[in-house]
Amino acid sequence: MGDFQGAPCIGADPTTFFPGKGSPREYIARVEAICQDCPMSAFVACATRAVENAEQSGVWAGTNIPQAGPYRDAARRKLEEISGLTWPKVRVNQAIKSRNAAIGRMLADGRAPRDISRCVGVDERTVLRHKAAS
Repeated sequence: MGDFQGAPCIGADPTTFFPGKGSPREYIARVEAICQDCPMSAFVACATRAVENAEQSGVWAGTNIPQAGPYRDAARRKLEEISGLTWPKVRVNQAIKSRNAAIGRMLADGRAPRDISRCVGVDERTVLRHKAAS
């Protein structure tokens, strides 16, 4: 799904890229410090992954996707520019609901996030976001 070679996020705790404890400014500063040294090929691969998976939150290619609010569309447009792709609309909303339900069922069954991410075809960070929200 892209060339992440040399990306400083490889090996980082996946939960780092989603809001958690601390202020939003601290969270964004922490992630930007990781993303600023990313090679362009990995940066584009990251944006591509976010658009292809219609990620709903987190930081992708140094771009914070707010969970709601006026900056969400701007973040999506920026990721579209970086990746050269168009953010999926209705078709993906149905797929996201189905994917999220599958992730929820697997988490309830006690499966490991890494196994779920491989099975469902999403980044492990997406599974961890669902786990944190449940």
